[in-house]
Amino acid sequence: LKIEELTLPKVSLKLLPGFGVQLSLHTKVGLHGSGPLGGLLQLAAEVNVSSRVALGVSSRGTPILVLKRCSTLLGHISLLSGLLPTPLFGVVEQTLFKVLPGLLCPMVDSVLGVVNELLGTALSLVPLGALGSVEFTLATLPLISNQYIELDINPIVKSVAGDVIDFPKPPKPIKVPPKEDHTSQVVVPLYLFNTVFGLLQTNGALDIDITPELVPSNVPLTTTDLAALVPEALGKLPPGQQLLLSMRVKEAPSFTLQNGKATISIPANVHVLSYHLKGTPEALFELNAV
Repeated sequence: LKIEELTLPKVSLKLLPGFGVQLSLHTKVGLHGSGPLGGLLQLAAEVNVSSRVALGVSSRGTPILVLKRCSTLLGHISLLSGLLPTPLFGVVEQTLFKVLPGLLCPMVDSVLGVVNELLGTALSLVPLGALGSVEFTLATLPLISNQYIELDINPIVKSVAGDVIDFPKPPKPIKVPPKEDHTSQVVVPLYLFNTVFGLLQTNGALDIDITPELVPSNVPLTTTDLAALVPEALGKLPPGQQLLLSMRVKEAPSFTLQNGKATISIPANVHVLSYHLKGTPEALFELNAV
């Protein structure tokens, strides 16, 4: 007999506290072979595959699923075509009971290998271009209850030279109660935002020169249009003169989180210059802004 067809299995999962998951697959196997009385023999067998899968941490610091135990339970066998005497049904059943675990359990292990590759890419190195990178690894072993799986992810921020940037961590880990609708939740610590924005500020990525060409036409950068905002400085300049705003962030931005709201404060010095497309900008005055 040879397995020719495997129907899409019905999958069920059950969390095993402190261990991993119980993975159950219900599928139908189509088998073809030569009958004892000649001719083609076609059988269909219902099979339940039960596996215990441990959830741990790989050497790279990513979640990994490891098959610990696998067994099969043979269900109803149907004769689709061919001749098979009744006494031989028992022989076929015993043969399938011995052979199927060696065929289906490696398939489960192969599927777990694909899942582990996906888990490895989910927690990996995230490049930030010329600024550096953020690497995510598991800080502790996964916490498994009968309702949810909790992963404590450790973000590591590195400069472009590969140096680890230290940042203050909260004294206690953040605990979020699981939702009843099985929704996945991701908790991002506040210090990660502050560290990444600090890295951006250190590398000058937040500095920008705003010229008239960079803004929409309905937001003109001229002394006439901006005089009402800074009358003392712009009121004495020739009307209609184009301006250049050079923003320089001298301190690391601060990031705050509230219920349903995130706020970032960027302390910056804004240098206002007269703008000439072919000439050299001339400094006029400086503003402190947040």
